[in-house]
Amino acid sequence: MKTIILTGSNSGLGKDLRKLLDAERFSGDKKIFFSRQRINDDYLSPESEYIFEDLSKPIECISDISFNKSTKSVIFINNAATIKPITQIVNIDFNAVEEAMQINFWNPLKIATHLTNEAKKLNINIIVINITSGAAKKPVNGWLAYCVSKSSIRMALDILEDENHNLRLYHFDPGVMDTKMQESIRQSDKSSMNDVELFRDLYSDGKLRDPKDVALEIVELIDKE
Repeated sequence: MKTIILTGSNSGLGKDLRKLLDAERFSGDKKIFFSRQRINDDYLSPESEYIFEDLSKPIECISDISFNKSTKSVIFINNAATIKPITQIVNIDFNAVEEAMQINFWNPLKIATHLTNEAKKLNINIIVINITSGAAKKPVNGWLAYCVSKSSIRMALDILEDENHNLRLYHFDPGVMDTKMQESIRQSDKSSMNDVELFRDLYSDGKLRDPKDVALEIVELIDKE
């Protein structure tokens, strides 16, 4: 039995992933879904657990997650993320940056570290699939909070993998998807983000990826484990 933990399970890529993970092919596995708000779908699988937590604040509930001898492997999909605030550094609200750091860096690192330690107690392997971005490696005008936090979690997870023999890490870059995050980007003005027209053009030219297709790729990756 696998134990699969997914953050950001109520919208965008996370919502499509949750629906696939709740399908018949994973019926024998335990699933834990993190979401800021309660999930409004008519059907919630009785085989799955739902944790409703605001990841923009420090969380403590992860200490309740544990495994037993029937757990063959653990898979953590770090999906929850925020692009906000989008603005020039001289105008930045550092409280908003701190919220982004909690969502994109601190809380996923806390979850990954806890899961790694719990898995190690039972000699279980853990796979971390980090949904990353080109912004983790390249600066983007107006994206201080996103670039710094996504870069930080990438490096921190690299170190966590290096320090723990039971952990295998995948940095999965889905490309530019048609999600609410992209909608937020397109709604920005040029004074906050120089390249906003580029993202508007990607949308108008139909070049955004369908998150359903990306979710299928991630599920295929899980199936190989």
